[in-house]
Amino acid sequence: MLILIVGNSGSGKTTQKKILTSEYGFKKITTYTTREKRVGELEGVDYYFLSREEFEKKIEDNFFFEYTEYCKNLYGTSLKSIEDAASSKDKYVLIVESNGAFAIKEKIEAKAIYLKIPREEIENRLKERNDDEISIKTRLEEVENSEKICDYVIDGTLPIYEVTKKILEITGE
Repeated sequence: MLILIVGNSGSGKTTQKKILTSEYGFKKITTYTTREKRVGELEGVDYYFLSREEFEKKIEDNFFFEYTEYCKNLYGTSLKSIEDAASSKDKYVLIVESNGAFAIKEKIEAKAIYLKIPREEIENRLKERNDDEISIKTRLEEVENSEKICDYVIDGTLPIYEVTKKILEITGE
């Protein structure tokens, strides 16, 4: 089973991925990005960090199942990781933006969960994690309505483990 977690910046996607993988045995799919590494992020754990040139070469080589540009950075999921998840009996979790969720759901079975939070809350969370003002402004401009693409919508303002509980209900845990 492949679970796609979709949400705006600061919605709690990464927190939920960490809980599901560390406490409930989900396997994670690590994606690729051209975004700068944030403090505390680890190569191969949080993302595979690539230069734009390296990423574009992988696009040419048909390495990605899906990729997109978000806030002037490229993000992508490898074809192999999606194939491995689709053919496994294990539960996988993948953080992806709405275009990626749509592309994946068009080709394989996956459950997409949208963590919905109000715009003001997004702004507060981005400030709390010390995103710079330009990044915050850009990300707020790109706030999108992903509800129509996702199978489930969860209130991302709920306490962290309440959100986790709702995800586990969806996955049959």
